[in-house]
Amino acid sequence: MIIYLFGATTPTGKAFMNLCQKKFSNLRIFPFSRNNRKYKYIDFDVPESFSFNEEEEFIIISFSPIWKLSKFLENIFINKRDQLNNLCGVIACSSSSVYTKKYSYNDFDKKLYSKLKLSEVILFELSKSLKKIIYILEPTMIYGNVGEFKDKNINLILTYLNLLPFLVIPSQTGFRQPIHAYQLAAIAIKKLDKLSNKFHSNKGVINKIAIGGDKEFTFEDMLFCLKRSYLRNKRIRRCFIIKIPNRIYYLLCSPLMIISPKLYESLLRLNADLSGFTKSSDILNIKDMNFPVKETDFLK
Repeated sequence: MIIYLFGATTPTGKAFMNLCQKKFSNLRIFPFSRNNRKYKYIDFDVPESFSFNEEEEFIIISFSPIWKLSKFLENIFINKRDQLNNLCGVIACSSSSVYTKKYSYNDFDKKLYSKLKLSEVILFELSKSLKKIIYILEPTMIYGNVGEFKDKNINLILTYLNLLPFLVIPSQTGFRQPIHAYQLAAIAIKKLDKLSNKFHSNKGVINKIAIGGDKEFTFEDMLFCLKRSYLRNKRIRRCFIIKIPNRIYYLLCSPLMIISPKLYESLLRLNADLSGFTKSSDILNIKDMNFPVKETDFLK
């Protein structure tokens, strides 16, 4: 069995490889990247330059942007359908933004929602046509550094805590449910286990799973958790968290509405509840894991 791994140069992609090599000895992983020369090259925008192995069963795992993956597979299906004869299933990573940004007003988030939604529709149609199982994982904010690959979420917050003497936030912040790259990779491994054990269906099945970490807390609580986790860093430890009334906070931010609607709306979301998704531990059948999760929690 071959595993075609797209998005291998993301933290989740690297975590998936680490877990997969530990759990499966009979699977051959072909990791792909468009930028890193350590991996096989692929460009989703040029699907005619790529070919699947037509003589061996394979599973597609993707942590690449789902809108690129869906268009790529759609093109393969239209022009080289025979190459998908030995496909056993697909596990694709989408985003919880397909729910949380549905009613955004800035153009960037509206386009993101449209791309995510259209991608899931395309994969649904491919699942029916190919009669294959497709899992779509819709994670919340992904965090965690794996090897040389770093997340762009928690690291951005840590950068602010490290550089600024104080950080101003609204007095009331909404809930968050961040998921570690290894938690997301472990869920993909569990779904891969089903697919590789011939858990097939005679008709197309698509499973969408909106998932988050095990801890739900306010954005403010998340900041203090991060500060406690980095006590050795003097700058982060000394950064003060200043809370001001929500109305005043958003009034001070209002000029950004003209300069950068995207940034302004992201600040508005500090008061939004972006949680309530399925906990990763419920899927993995393990005890709840604290925040932040450590790589050693999975590679013991």
